[in-house]
Amino acid sequence: MTLRDLEYFVALAETRHFGQAAERCHVTQPTLSMQIAKLEKELGATLFERDKRRVALTDMGRKILARAGSVLDGIGEIRDMARGETGGLAGPLYLGVIPTIGPYLLPHLLPELKELCPDVKLYLREEKTHHLVEQLQHSTLDAAILSLPIEESDLTCSVFFQEELVAGLPRDHPLAKHKRVAMKDLASNSILLLEEGNCMRDQTLNLCRGSRPADPEGYRASSIESLRQMVSAGMGCTFLPRLSTVGPFASASPIAIRPLHSPTPRRDIALVYRKTYPKAASLEELAAALKRRMEQSLLQVCELNVEKGTGRG
Repeated sequence: MTLRDLEYFVALAETRHFGQAAERCHVTQPTLSMQIAKLEKELGATLFERDKRRVALTDMGRKILARAGSVLDGIGEIRDMARGETGGLAGPLYLGVIPTIGPYLLPHLLPELKELCPDVKLYLREEKTHHLVEQLQHSTLDAAILSLPIEESDLTCSVFFQEELVAGLPRDHPLAKHKRVAMKDLASNSILLLEEGNCMRDQTLNLCRGSRPADPEGYRASSIESLRQMVSAGMGCTFLPRLSTVGPFASASPIAIRPLHSPTPRRDIALVYRKTYPKAASLEELAAALKRRMEQSLLQVCELNVEKGTGRG
């Protein structure tokens, strides 16, 4: 039995889905299935009940899960100790990022990280919030860039960016003629959502209230770019994070982007890490540098958009 076998086992036990567990472990589904079967054969015990509809832990599987989680947490603490041997950030840094921020933030983050921490070798993982939180808690990630709130008591965060949410409308929509859009004006429109598990979906639902959230049958958006295309096709309106609508993403947008009337909805973007992480001070320093970078970058791209007249639909 190897640590990797335990990671596969815990991933399947927590997701109860072979495909999701394989994605979380960054392996193919056949590889994960083969390793789980190998582990069961080695232990001489069936750990999962399997059929076409579900994957469930057996009694023995539940007992082993309690021990396996403790083992992986202990290994994670050893890794943290080794990574914390030197004063600043150096060597491998395993960083998670959610899909609704990753493609739009990385052009700002990577130059700052390279300048501030030239000796860091960055390993990026882009996944949904709950997967990244689990990996933080198991110490397979050092830090993650997430949208708050995060409720886990063993994690802490440094907010470095408050991102506005803006309205995305078909170009021929009557509200596209307005410079700003009020939430009440969207109440009669279908509001398109991301698929389950995306934090932007929950934030959009909180914004909607009296509006009509819509999951078009047979088509749920898995990304911001899919949402953009759905709006362009006239399937409804949506809300988008501001970074996805400025700079190079503004000129390429096939839809009308409009800011919302005050109070402007925002989401807090933070660098999240374990309270016990030995280089927490260095991560706080990185978050502060990112905050300065974002303030400067957003000012520049917004001024550029005004000069070029981009992003107005």
